[in-house]
Amino acid sequence: MIICKGCREPVEFITVNYPAAFELCFTCLAKAAELFINTIEAKTLSYNKKFTLHWLNGKTEEIKGPTIAIAFALAGYSGGALHALDYYEEH
Repeated sequence: MIICKGCREPVEFITVNYPAAFELCFTCLAKAAELFINTIEAKTLSYNKKFTLHWLNGKTEEIKGPTIAIAFALAGYSGGALHALDYYEEH
């Protein structure tokens, strides 16, 4: 008998071939799989947004992300860089 690492309940596996390395009951494994699939779908859909940053120095830059705030952070910028930003456009 193994203790599920998700719900901490004792679990008896029905088949010998079940990968015990997971150490999750079927319910917790299904929840983890659903979370993984939802995360992949969200990333796939959300990264389709493109933003063009227009800087005060006249340069422009394309960034991607689910929102402008997240795209800005993913591009490596912090709040301090906002002072140098003139405006942005969403595509």
